[in-house]
Amino acid sequence: MACTDAVNADTLAAELGEMVISNLGGEDNESQASTNKRDVPVTEVRGWSVEQVCDWLRSRGLSALEGSFVENDITGAELLSLDTNDRLQLGISQVGVRKRFEEAIELLRQGEPSGREAAEAEHSEGSSAEDRETGPVKLFVGQVPREATCEDLRALLEEFGQVIEAVVLRDKFTGDARGCGFVKLLSREAAEAAIQTLHNQRAMHPNHSLLQVQY
Repeated sequence: MACTDAVNADTLAAELGEMVISNLGGEDNESQASTNKRDVPVTEVRGWSVEQVCDWLRSRGLSALEGSFVENDITGAELLSLDTNDRLQLGISQVGVRKRFEEAIELLRQGEPSGREAAEAEHSEGSSAEDRETGPVKLFVGQVPREATCEDLRALLEEFGQVIEAVVLRDKFTGDARGCGFVKLLSREAAEAAIQTLHNQRAMHPNHSLLQVQY
């Protein structure tokens, strides 16, 4: 019955692997990193909602910018068209923040995973169609309040069946909650019931966005 409320062992191993690769350097490593990228079409990014843009900010360690992006209603289309003046008005003025933001935008344009995709890649692969039919099923849970713990996620999903694992994802650099997680349920029936009951139907706390519960 695993319950994780921090960066897990897989994440730490991935970080160590990244350190080794970065120390090796060379064009071969850069080529391999490019090959491993998962494409995020620009057309898909243009369709992002404000919340999806905020998910992306959190995944890139830029959660401090969320408030200004929400206040100015920055969707995916606006994100891709921000000019220098726009960025200054959004509070992207400090050198370090500006450089991280510019690098993140460039990676986004080149096809780096973001938002939920980055979370899935960091934790593990999602449930395949075969897994959903035959064994434990992993669900992505979005719009989770920042203060929520893995025990809160477990309690939320136990209404529908046995919970094998509950994970709250956190930024590997800041330790801040990303506002999402994964829950593994024992049966497909429990997963289907959870999706039907929770997805866009219920919030974990009053005045919070509706939960996103999906395979």
